[in-house]
Amino acid sequence: MKIKSIRGRGMSALGRLIDLDAMSSRIGFTTTKAASLDALPVDIKLIILTDLDSLDSLLSLILASRNFLTVFNAYRSTIVRTITVTRLSRAGPTPKRQKRMPVFPEFGPP
Repeated sequence: MKIKSIRGRGMSALGRLIDLDAMSSRIGFTTTKAASLDALPVDIKLIILTDLDSLDSLLSLILASRNFLTVFNAYRSTIVRTITVTRLSRAGPTPKRQKRMPVFPEFGPP
C-alpha cells in the first residue's frame, strides 16, 4: 500500500489511506456483522461444552445461550460424563488408606 500526502485534498486521513469496505471485500469478511459464539458450528460448540471446568460453568453457559442449550440437549450424557471425568482426573488419585494394626503395649508393635 503506497502512502500519499493528504494535505489539501479535502478527505480525511483515514478515508484517504484506507478504504475499509474495499479492503474487507478483498480479504473476504464484512465489517458490519459482529462475531458471535452462536454462529459457530455444532462440533465447535460441543468441544467448548465438553472443555468446561465444572458443571456450574455448564449450567451458566446453557442458561445464557439457547443455541448451546440445544447442543447440550442433543449430547447431554457425553457432555456431563466428559466434564465429570475430567474434573475427577484433575483432582488426582485418592490416597489409599493403610490398615492400622492395633498396638498392644504388652506385646509391642507388630
